[in-house]
Amino acid sequence: MRRGSNTIIEKYPVKEGVIYDIRARTINSLGVKSAFTTTQHEVVTAFDPPDNVQNYSIDVVGDKLHHTFDAVTNLDLDFYEIRFTSDTTETIYANTTVLVPRIARPATSVVTPFVGTGKFFIKAVDKFGIRSATASSVVISEQVIDGIKPITTITEETAFTGTKTDCVAVDNALILDTSDNFDDATGDFDDAVGLFDGGNNSVASSGTYDFDGFDFGAKFKIKLLLNQLNVDHLDYVDNFDSQSGLFDSKEGLFDGGTDEAISTNVQLQIALSDDNVTFGSYQNFKAGDYVARAVKFRAILTSTDTSATPKINNLSIKLLLPTVIQDGSNVSSGTDVAGKTVTFDNQYYQTPTITIIAQNLNTGDYFALNSKSVSNFNIEFFDSGGNTVDRTFDFQAVGLGSQQ
Repeated sequence: MRRGSNTIIEKYPVKEGVIYDIRARTINSLGVKSAFTTTQHEVVTAFDPPDNVQNYSIDVVGDKLHHTFDAVTNLDLDFYEIRFTSDTTETIYANTTVLVPRIARPATSVVTPFVGTGKFFIKAVDKFGIRSATASSVVISEQVIDGIKPITTITEETAFTGTKTDCVAVDNALILDTSDNFDDATGDFDDAVGLFDGGNNSVASSGTYDFDGFDFGAKFKIKLLLNQLNVDHLDYVDNFDSQSGLFDSKEGLFDGGTDEAISTNVQLQIALSDDNVTFGSYQNFKAGDYVARAVKFRAILTSTDTSATPKINNLSIKLLLPTVIQDGSNVSSGTDVAGKTVTFDNQYYQTPTITIIAQNLNTGDYFALNSKSVSNFNIEFFDSGGNTVDRTFDFQAVGLGSQQ
C-alpha cells in the first residue's frame, strides 16, 4: 500500500509479463475514504529503453565544462551517465570511459573539469539499468587555457612498458589478461567454449597498469590534463549464436549490441609525493590542479563480462605549469663590483624572462644582467666610464611554476 498527495504513485521493482491488480481510492482531509476503483495492468514495457537525451550541449568556461541537457520524462528514469573518449570521430558508445557515472534526476546539468580534446556522450538510465537506445554527443576541440603551458606529455602507447597486473600488451594495445590460453588447454581441440583469443571465456574481471610519472625536482602547483585516452570495447563473443551460458545473462542486444555494452571501463588514478620517495595512496584522476613534487599514474581496467575487455589504444597525460609573474620596484643596485643579486620570493621551474626598467640614469649609463636562474638574477650598473654605480630599477620576472 502506498499513499501520495499527487496523481502519480510509483512502484518498483515490477516483473515483466506479470499482471498486477491495482486499486485506488481518495482520502480527504477529514480522513473520509472513497470507494476503491480497481483495474489490472500487465507490465509489457518495463525493459524498453528510456528516451534519448535531447539538446545536450557543453559550454567551456576557463578550465571547466558546463554540461546541460533536457530532462527525460520517462517515469522510470533513474539517472544520466556521461562518457568520454579522446577520439573526436568515435561513434560507438561502448568505446568510451565513464566521466560522470551518475547524475540523479531531476538535475539537468553538471560541471566537470576540462579533460582535454574529445567527444562526450550522454545517455539516460532507468531504474532497471536500461540505457537510452542512442547517445547524444558533443565534440570539444582543443581548448587554450590562459596562463599555463605544457612541460611534458607522458605517453604509454604503443609499447605499454609499465608494470602490468592481470593485463597484457597485445598488438600495440593494452587489454585484460585471460586465465586460459589456447596452448594451455587439455583435451580435444573442439572441447573449448568460446574463441581462441578470448581465453575460453576467462577474461580477468580487473587488472592494473602502473606507469611512470614525473619528478619536478621541487614541490610545485601543477595542472594535469588527460591528453589522450582511446578505449575500445573488445568483445570476443559478440553474436547471439556464439554465446554460452544462460539466455538472459548477456547484456545488450543479441547481435551487434556492443554499442550498448557497459561491461568494460578504464579508470585512471594518480598518486602524489612531496619528495619523490614516499607516495600517497592512489586516487581517481581528475583533470585539474595539484600540489606535489612528483606524480605517478595507474590505469585500472575492469570488465563484468568474462568474454569482453577494455582495449586501451592510446594513453597519455599532459603536465602543465602556470605562468607566474614576480616583480619588484625601486630596487637599489648598490656599488658592489660583484653586482646586485635579487632573489625571487618563489623559485621557478624554468629560468624566467627578466625585464629591467632603470631609473635616474645619466647619459652613457648602462647595465649588465650578469646571470639569471630559477631562483635569482644578478645585475650591475655602470657609468659612461665603465665604473660601477648605484642606480634604482624596477624588474619583472615571467616564468613557469612557483615552488611551494
